[in-house]
Amino acid sequence: MDEEWVFEVSGVNEAITYFEMTNYTDQFFVVENNENDFPKKIEYRLSDTASLVAIISDNENEIEFIFSKQ
Repeated sequence: MDEEWVFEVSGVNEAITYFEMTNYTDQFFVVENNENDFPKKIEYRLSDTASLVAIISDNENEIEFIFSKQ
């Protein structure tokens, strides 16, 4: 990547949690913070024209969220 992108998560903990973008295409992006307890990795992926899949994970657990247009 030519640029450094940072994903900020706020409102969960007292301090903002930062995730560094490690991979992306026009269909998905992945951000990671190995210092965070959970999640360590967040992935957003377009699965088709009407839905977005978000996957949060660490080394042992994975939770998937599916968002659909209505």
